Amino acid sequence: NDPVSLITAPSEVRDQTIKLVEECFADGDAPLRPVIHLYGRPGTGKRSLAAYASRRIGLPLLIANVKRMPADLNGPEAFWRLGRESMLLPAVLLIENFDSLSVENRSPELASLLAAVESFSPLTFFSGSQRWIPDTPPQLFLSLVCPAPNSTSRMNYWRKHLQEVGFD
Repeated sequence: NDPVSLITAPSEVRDQTIKLVEECFADGDAPLRPVIHLYGRPGTGKRSLAAYASRRIGLPLLIANVKRMPADLNGPEAFWRLGRESMLLPAVLLIENFDSLSVENRSPELASLLAAVESFSPLTFFSGSQRWIPDTPPQLFLSLVCPAPNSTSRMNYWRKHLQEVGFD
């Protein structure tokens, strides 16, 4: 069961991401705390790529979905705690629906998340649907588009998946 075959992100996106992650963690620690922003429509392999990258460096994946956070939660503090938790475990951090933080009324939450990520998280993935360029990029920042797979790639993916679960 090859986990690479379950990644629907294009191979060039996968390869570039894994190369960066493995180079950063070659000595078992990443002093620069890389941030990788993956964007594209749902179903383009962003989560599976983050999960694969975390397995490659031997860390669990901690996932937070911005849209599912309770409205009454103190957002800036919650993001700070999330970053701290990623250091304590340690774990790779994946922030899904990251685009929700780019609206004006959420700038304190975005600032808190960026500070926490830079201070604590060994490796962070931001997952969204829109391109995003930070005003002040983290020490090591990479933004990659994950385009939707073409029909041939989708058929191959489904064929592999169905074979793995016992259907011909």
